[in-house]
Amino acid sequence: MTAAALTAFGALAMMGGVTPMLPLLAAGLLATYQFDARIEPPDWWVHWTLRLALYAAIGFLNANRLNERLVDSFLLAPAMDTLGQWMAAELVIQAWRRRPAGGPRAASAILLSGLTLAAACQTSNEQSPRLFVAAYMLFLLLSLARWRRGAATLRAAAIALALAAGAAAYGAVWTNRMALTAWGAQNLEGRPAPEMAGLSQEPTLGETFGLRGSARRVLRIEGLNGPTYLRGIAFDTYRGGRWGPRLDLRAFRPVALLGANAAGSRARVTPLASTDGLLLASLNSAGVDVGDNDEALWAPALGGPLRVQTSRPSPYTISQATDEAHQGPLAAPPTPETRVRCLSVPADVDPRVRALAQEIAGGERDPRRRIAAVQNYLIAHHRYSLTFHPGPGDPLSAFLLRTPPPAAHCEYFAASAAILLRCLGVPTRYVIGYYAHESDGPGVTVVRQRDAHAWAEAWVAGTGWVTVDATPGDGRPGGDSDSVPPMQRVAEWLADRAVEFRAWLLSRDWPRLALRLSGAAFLLLGTRALWHRLRRPHPPPILAEQDYTVPDADLAGLAARFEALLARQGWPCPPGRPWQEHLATLDTPPEPPHPPAPSPSEGARGRKNQTLSPTRERVASLSEPGEGDEPGRRNETSEAAQAFVRAYNRVRFGRAAGAEAARLPALLAEAERHFEHTKEQG
Repeated sequence: MTAAALTAFGALAMMGGVTPMLPLLAAGLLATYQFDARIEPPDWWVHWTLRLALYAAIGFLNANRLNERLVDSFLLAPAMDTLGQWMAAELVIQAWRRRPAGGPRAASAILLSGLTLAAACQTSNEQSPRLFVAAYMLFLLLSLARWRRGAATLRAAAIALALAAGAAAYGAVWTNRMALTAWGAQNLEGRPAPEMAGLSQEPTLGETFGLRGSARRVLRIEGLNGPTYLRGIAFDTYRGGRWGPRLDLRAFRPVALLGANAAGSRARVTPLASTDGLLLASLNSAGVDVGDNDEALWAPALGGPLRVQTSRPSPYTISQATDEAHQGPLAAPPTPETRVRCLSVPADVDPRVRALAQEIAGGERDPRRRIAAVQNYLIAHHRYSLTFHPGPGDPLSAFLLRTPPPAAHCEYFAASAAILLRCLGVPTRYVIGYYAHESDGPGVTVVRQRDAHAWAEAWVAGTGWVTVDATPGDGRPGGDSDSVPPMQRVAEWLADRAVEFRAWLLSRDWPRLALRLSGAAFLLLGTRALWHRLRRPHPPPILAEQDYTVPDADLAGLAARFEALLARQGWPCPPGRPWQEHLATLDTPPEPPHPPAPSPSEGARGRKNQTLSPTRERVASLSEPGEGDEPGRRNETSEAAQAFVRAYNRVRFGRAAGAEAARLPALLAEAERHFEHTKEQG
């Protein structure tokens, strides 16, 4: 079982990355064979203190790898590595606990080592898990001794059959994995893969809007002034139903601060899911401050996007302008090249689209009126739908020209507004982002993945860039009746508390805090030990080992004389019995037997013939007064022997002074005189 657990530890280190805790945990497990000390069952506070300390140390060492959303990222590698290390730590703690006689241990060891191995297998490496799992199962089966006995043949056969079936199923899936992948791709052909979180790097007008539908939280904003369009990526090139350029093909340059010191109210944005490093902010933001945690990158040719190197940025701050028409750093005027791209209408767009644009707002000269006319037309003539089947050709032309006007999702309304305004001479670009509207408490706004949205931004001379949202009201985020399940609310609350706890941990002065906690722990343990010592009765002092050495010649001679004295009196001391205990048995006469009552004719003869056994006679001579014996002399004999024995024990086994040793010959001579006199009297 230990080999199986170490195999799981090795798998976690190989596939999750070696951390300082894994070698320590492995050493702690092996140390159980070297040391007999164990955590006793009554000392529950010991293993709970150890458990909390190990769990906290593992979480702290993995803090920089953990995502801030523990619930949403539960299946991601850093979180699984941390979970595996927690299971390994629990296994070591259980190994150091003292189990009651016959208490189960294998069940917890199998469960914890199996969970450790399962956490290690959350990897894209196809070879390593198979090797580790095979070794783990081998050690696990060898550890189950009862299954190897001859009486368990049927059980062993059942295990072998299960392993064979599992191996066959795995081999079939592995051998045909390419065919299964092709079959899945064939069934998904023509359907854009929905993204669980984030924004598309190259939006495509397809049958569905892949960014909508999930209630997963993306952002948490404190201090936001009302519903806001949070722009992510702007696109100015349309071709064949796709908007570009792709995010990874853009030229970014680093910027230290982007209007971070601008005036206005501040909104604190905390990312809760991956957004590809994008810093989402409203068009009229006066500035964005990323702090000292990340280096901001800026693509000014398209007015953004603003992003950082990491896939999930740290919390950042938005400076909100008091005027919605404010033109901040995200609303920089278009360059001549950008203006040309924002007026371009590709050749694959049906020419009738230009005619439709002129019909909608050809008579208007004011760009604002043209924008309003296009918005009103799209909202009045088209309905919102989660799906739209454009058919062959340009999907945008199909949406605008089909009769009757079809229903579609927000990407078609945003793209149609952009192309129609370009046909009317208004520079326009396509934008994707989130519409922040859901309140999560006083001053707090939460943004979910289903709040992803698409709209357009048009350039108006003398005003700047303005937001153009031509999607009907029931198709905008917040217009549906989607609610959040109660269990998800609970999970979100727990995740927020976990983020707050992690932030609290990272903000602590750990050296000083560790010193304080160590002092408090030592004080608590010292107080507890002192309390138990005061309450526990004091045992008699244990004599040191050097006090039991071989006696010197004088003491040995005295001991031999006393043994001979006892033997002469007919009371030899049995081997292994102390003198003091032997004399006590002689002082206590045994209970005389109760013979049957004699008959009247035998009474006199019975009394006349009653005698004592030799042993009984010896006991009586020391303990019972007989004819001619004086009780005072009998007591003096017993006391003289006891006095010698007590003095001898103090000199031999204690630390008596030299004067006590000098008295021993006199005490022995006194005992000899009393014994001889008692014998004469007897």
